[in-house]
Amino acid sequence: MFKLSQSTSTTSRTIRIEGRLDSDGVGELLRLCNTAQSPSAVTLDLSGLLSADSRGLDMLAHLRARGFRLHAPSPYIATLLEETQS
Repeated sequence: MFKLSQSTSTTSRTIRIEGRLDSDGVGELLRLCNTAQSPSAVTLDLSGLLSADSRGLDMLAHLRARGFRLHAPSPYIATLLEETQS
């Protein structure tokens, strides 16, 4: 199961990613992120992310490089992201 939800305030936006981020969810996440006026004002909440395939990890690394903030990844996801960065 994959789910995206978002909450906004006057100065920031949080996109919560839940479940498994795979190639099917990458496009949906990218479309949602591309609507952001300022990537640095967007936090990607990864606390509900259980796993990600290589396309999902590449997308998260790409979004981080664009200025999106990655918040609360599990130790497993954090390790995978470190390996993707290398």
